[in-house]
Amino acid sequence: MIYLSLIHNIALLVALSVVHSFLLRGFRRTGFRFALLSGLLFGTVAVLGMMTPVQWAPGIIFDGRSIILGIAGLFGGPLAAGVAALIAGAYRVHLGGAGLWMGLAVILEAAALGTLGYYLRKRWNRMTRMEALLGMGLAIHLVMLALMALLPGAYVGEVIRSFALPVLLLYPPAFMLVAWVFVELERHLTTEKALRESEARNRALLTSIPDLMFRFDAEGRITDFQAPDLRQLHRPHEVFLGHLVEEVLPPEVARLTRNRLQEVAATGLPTRYEYDLPDAQSRDRRFESRLVPSGEGEFLAIVRDVSDRETALRALKESQSLYEDLMASTLAGIYRLREVGPDATSPWGLPRYRFEFLNDRFCELTGLPRETHLADPNALRRLIHPEDRSGWLARNQIAVAEGAPFAWDGRLVVRGEPRWVHFESRPRLMENGSRLWTGAVVDVHERVQAQAERQEMERRMLHVQKLESLGVLAGGMAHDFNNILMAVLGHADLALAKLPAHAPAQDHLEAIVTAARQASDLSRQMLAYSGRGRFVIEPIQLSDLVADMAHLLKAAISKKALFNLKLEKGLPQIEGDATQLRQVLMNLITNASEAIGDRSGVITLATGAMHCGRPYLTAATVDDDLPEGLYIYLEVSDTGCGMDRDTLQRIYEPFYSTKFTGRGLGLAATLGIVRSHKGAIRVYSEPGKGTTFKVLLPALPVALEPAAPAPSAQETWSGQGCVLLVDDEETLRALGQAMLERLGFEVVLASDGREALERYQEHRDRIDLVMLDLTMPRMDGEEAFRQLRQVNPEVRVVLCSGYTEQDVTARFAGKGLAGFIQKPYTLQDLSDRLKACLAN
Repeated sequence: MIYLSLIHNIALLVALSVVHSFLLRGFRRTGFRFALLSGLLFGTVAVLGMMTPVQWAPGIIFDGRSIILGIAGLFGGPLAAGVAALIAGAYRVHLGGAGLWMGLAVILEAAALGTLGYYLRKRWNRMTRMEALLGMGLAIHLVMLALMALLPGAYVGEVIRSFALPVLLLYPPAFMLVAWVFVELERHLTTEKALRESEARNRALLTSIPDLMFRFDAEGRITDFQAPDLRQLHRPHEVFLGHLVEEVLPPEVARLTRNRLQEVAATGLPTRYEYDLPDAQSRDRRFESRLVPSGEGEFLAIVRDVSDRETALRALKESQSLYEDLMASTLAGIYRLREVGPDATSPWGLPRYRFEFLNDRFCELTGLPRETHLADPNALRRLIHPEDRSGWLARNQIAVAEGAPFAWDGRLVVRGEPRWVHFESRPRLMENGSRLWTGAVVDVHERVQAQAERQEMERRMLHVQKLESLGVLAGGMAHDFNNILMAVLGHADLALAKLPAHAPAQDHLEAIVTAARQASDLSRQMLAYSGRGRFVIEPIQLSDLVADMAHLLKAAISKKALFNLKLEKGLPQIEGDATQLRQVLMNLITNASEAIGDRSGVITLATGAMHCGRPYLTAATVDDDLPEGLYIYLEVSDTGCGMDRDTLQRIYEPFYSTKFTGRGLGLAATLGIVRSHKGAIRVYSEPGKGTTFKVLLPALPVALEPAAPAPSAQETWSGQGCVLLVDDEETLRALGQAMLERLGFEVVLASDGREALERYQEHRDRIDLVMLDLTMPRMDGEEAFRQLRQVNPEVRVVLCSGYTEQDVTARFAGKGLAGFIQKPYTLQDLSDRLKACLAN
């Protein structure tokens, strides 16, 4: 009877415990609220069990409260166990009786041991096994049997004999059974939670995937689909569910999908295919579908809209094509370098590089194949011209140290020829700390050459302008100087003519005449520099001219200098003034001798012919756009001290000299003479090694007969008639009047062109000839000549000027000028000129 009653009570409590667990399955199984609610339910179940106990004696009852309170502690924790124990204890106190203290003790020890099991279960997974649960139930109820000692003494033995065996046989298995139900329930709840979380994760994952997913059955019917955005379907979703692919897709796409379904069904392998479908705006969009088997007779299609990808791929292909076209057609060599670590062999601390990209133009500009650059990046460095390597290195070091852009202009020796190039690159810092240099190289050889030629042209133009300015200055000085010399030389000549033979003053006057002629020679040098010193034009054989002067040249050079002549015979003739060319030769030989000085040396004088092209003539000192062709050259070289660059730029300036006693007019006059002969000069000089002057004179196309020798001087001629003498300087008018009267002429004077017109109109019938100065105030000689010709077209006019005949008569060519005489002139010069004019 006791066994049946205990089993009935235990079954009731087990059922109530299961109900308790299901009531709480919807609650989160952690936290204060769950523990409190669980304790209340466990306590209520314990109270219900105590309402239908097995009563042995008044106040001594047996029920399943120990099982319930142990379960409360084991699965609810200390709070749940405490609440349940408090409720059960309160009700047991309410019942009272002889077994009160034992009942309270059992309540406490069951809750306490259950709570201990709660903590052991967290640390020891084996506490959820059947044997562990049975052991815990046995421990609770062994302690319960021991607590029977709290019963009144008269009852202890009898109670133990009556209930010890039933308690040990029924209560531990019942505890194990209830605990196992709770363990399985916890596992089930945990599994459900994991499934819910997994389902939520999968749902979130599927929702986040932009692809459409369709599930097909074996017949090709759509049984399910997943679309993150229903707008991707471009039609209502009802159209898809439960329909065959032929019912929802265009015929061609449906046929393709059906074939792929059959293929996957036959092979069991996934497949991929693409097709086009129109969107809501009837625009074709590209889709990619991946079909995979999904369970027995089912298939899963993952569909992705790849229209944007296709557009991007087309844009990428177009960009790639554009990039390749640009790389192939650009005039710049494009390259990319990557730093690959420090270069232990570099004495400048530069990193090692590796080429990652080179276009064809880069290889063309460097003259090396792509394979050479890729295998040896230093091959480019070895192409740099030796003179430009320091500049390249300095720019490279700055760019590497500062991470700044690199720019360099210099020369690469490409196939043995130096070419000017421009390099420019920019660095990009990579994630690993290295740098990537992307840059370009451009061929600027023609531009650099054009710039150099332009600078040289500008320099030459400035030089020519400077020489022209100095020439104008020298010509003006010579003109004024000749006017002064005219008075000195003319008066001295007149005085000599009036003196009797062997007069004491004759030697002094002759000395004056000699000094005046020397001053006149200096004036002619100044006119020669200005290009106005060409007088007697005749065909000249240059080698013969040099040979005739050989003895004079040897006498002019230093005694320690060895003189070599290399004269080529049979040269074409040139056209020029022999006297001025002799002056050129003497100036060059004198300079060569002075350059050697007191040291031993060699002076070489050579003549020859050469064809001169435009580049050669352009490099000459004088280049008045000289024509290409055959030129006769006169070359004077010495092994003297040579000249530096600054000296070379100033050697033709008047009055510039490096010698203490020099006047600085020798080379200046040489330049003017060569210019007036339509020639050019080239100079080669190096300090400490010597100098070479090469004078180039244009050869005559045909050989001309040399001019007849000038007639020997005759006695002073005497004329008759009237001469109008026009000059703005009173001294020269008086001198001219005296000289003309000495020759037997009557003289009419005028101080300028306007007065000359008046005098000519007054004495027109008497005047046989007009001597007209060129430079005068109010009305100059040119205007006066024009108006005199208007008065009398047959008037005979002789121009007088300190400028040369060539410079003056060119302005009167074809205008009927009777003659010209250059100041200063002697009485004999005046006599010869007037005789020739009046004879005509």
